[in-house]
Amino acid sequence: TVTVEQKQDLDKFPIFKFPMKIDIYTIGAKATKEITVTKAKQSFEFDTELPMLVNCDADKMLLCKRTSEKPMSQWVYQLNNAPLYLDKKEALSHINNNKDVPSVDAIFKLLNHPYYEFNNMGMRNLGEVNKLHALALKTTLVRLSNHKTSSSVRANAFRNLQEYYSEDEGHDVLLEKGLKDQSYQVIGVCLESMASDNPLKAMKIAEGLEKEKSKDVKSIIAGLYSEHGDKSNHDFFVQAINDASGFSKYGLLNKYASYLNKLDENELTASFLVYQDVVNNSSAWWMKMVGYQGLIANKSRLTDRISELKTDLSVTKEATKKSIIERKISELNLALTDLNKM
Repeated sequence: TVTVEQKQDLDKFPIFKFPMKIDIYTIGAKATKEITVTKAKQSFEFDTELPMLVNCDADKMLLCKRTSEKPMSQWVYQLNNAPLYLDKKEALSHINNNKDVPSVDAIFKLLNHPYYEFNNMGMRNLGEVNKLHALALKTTLVRLSNHKTSSSVRANAFRNLQEYYSEDEGHDVLLEKGLKDQSYQVIGVCLESMASDNPLKAMKIAEGLEKEKSKDVKSIIAGLYSEHGDKSNHDFFVQAINDASGFSKYGLLNKYASYLNKLDENELTASFLVYQDVVNNSSAWWMKMVGYQGLIANKSRLTDRISELKTDLSVTKEATKKSIIERKISELNLALTDLNKM
């Protein structure tokens, strides 16, 4: 028996009449039944042996929010056997956090499917698969990192290799191989992974990728420099922000602010024109706001630092140290004057 219930607010919406296909899977067979729903709650009976799966809206054509209630064993069977992407997506949402062997094996099975999107679907949550099949999972992920046609599969494979096997011997060799991929998506994942394990090595590699046109790669380089960079990386930010637009530019500016926080106040002057250009040439108010916030932050840092140096100067007795502090105050005052003119 299959019961279909319409749960819309019947004071606002009518009872809908619609056809629907139901696939009934039994051992070694599948039968498709066609029904027409005409009531708010309606039951349909079928003469069949005990089903392995009852898959309502089998062709996934209904334009509605649909929920199905059935045993967990049927969700596992659906993930393993139902053909459509939406079939598997629905089933995965019900078993994704399960720890039982049939559920875990069904998820692992997606990684060996010939369709690349099912590979990606399976790689979204491999925690339990790693617990039960660690060695086999790694072997499979290494194979998927060499997928011939899908860069998204390769990128997701590297992402999961980093998450679960970053401590394994030879992992850095895998990442270096991924950095030679033709896909910017794969390069970005591998660079980000390397940065978490060996930031100095990642910094050297990033320098060689600065001229790549990919927004994703530039964003990852910017994130790397914002955490581990120094003043030698300033030109990258200036050029990257100048070349970017929209949300990509917004993201770079946020990383730029973090990068500037690492620099000495004397290095801030190069950022004045960057922020001024954002203010003058951005049409979106939220982008202009980032520019104004950058200029205000710079002014605050310069003012605070000058105040600190003046305090140091008032208590310093040695002439040489006084001279050094006075020179620093003079330089920062000049920078603050330039900033106030903007």
